[in-house]
Amino acid sequence: MPCDPMASVFPPAPEAGTLWRMIKTSKATIVSRAGELGEPAITSWGEQACTRALRLDPENNFCVLDYRAPSGFGPPRHLHYAQDEVLEILEGTIAVWSPDFCGVLHAGDIVSLPAGIPHAWRSIDDRAVHFTVIVTPGGPGGFKEFFPTIQQRNLTIADIPELVAAAEIGGMKVTGPPLTDEEVARLKVGERLE
Repeated sequence: MPCDPMASVFPPAPEAGTLWRMIKTSKATIVSRAGELGEPAITSWGEQACTRALRLDPENNFCVLDYRAPSGFGPPRHLHYAQDEVLEILEGTIAVWSPDFCGVLHAGDIVSLPAGIPHAWRSIDDRAVHFTVIVTPGGPGGFKEFFPTIQQRNLTIADIPELVAAAEIGGMKVTGPPLTDEEVARLKVGERLE
């Protein structure tokens, strides 16, 4: 009887009908090609966000955004009520503050920011930043609604009450001001902020 070395690596083929049941209950594959991005929502101060992938499934949903912001920009301290947020830094360098992490992240770094935990970041070099942002759960509502709301309402950086309201629509609570120059300087040298 010949020995099949691959038999121990791959499971046996499913019985007739089993594979079809697996396919019918599987979620659809989502593909987002870099050259085929939709129109981004753009704020008056230069933030841009474009949904790359979105799964709205009751058991497992997520949203992937392509995000860009000008050099020197940083959002106010905030938290996401129900969404975990993952940032993959593609271009630029940012200082990050959260209660349990204070430091600097560079292109290629990833940070995972859990729901309910306040955080902030700021671009700290002369380059614009570019992130992949993943939030889960991804919708309906949530973070993906924030940038389109700002654009539709034509808000400016000075429209603080309206921006706070847009954050609420996006599933976020503003908890404080953006990082100051002094705080960024402290983060750059590894100091913790309260």
